[in-house]
Amino acid sequence: SADTATSGADYIPIVGRTVEFSNGAGNGATANASLVITNHNLIEADQVSATVCS
Repeated sequence: SADTATSGADYIPIVGRTVEFSNGAGNGATANASLVITNHNLIEADQVSATVCS
């Protein structure tokens, strides 16, 4: 698996935030998805594409 980011533009904690996943169609709609993080509270950009909302 990829190294976990610890800083930089792709690093953001997601605890307490809403994470929206694109449906991949480029039309701004979101896909139905569930997010399960078993051992970390970070997402890395090359692992999943998501918009993190405050």
